[in-house]
Amino acid sequence: MSDVDLKGCSIYIRQGKGRKSRTVFFGIETRRSITRYLAFTGIANEGDTNLVLNQDGHPLKPRSIQER
Repeated sequence: MSDVDLKGCSIYIRQGKGRKSRTVFFGIETRRSITRYLAFTGIANEGDTNLVLNQDGHPLKPRSIQER
């Protein structure tokens, strides 16, 4: 969550493809969706929490993402 900037519409990706870090920008509709998701999950006010969690409330593992 500390890497998500809803006001600036950006997310800082740590060690993405090629182990490079980068900032990814998104539009207003994505900001609305993220805001609704945060309200639904209740993780909006928790400092350094992962943005996307599995059904048990734990961070997704890279393998889970690869399988999907």
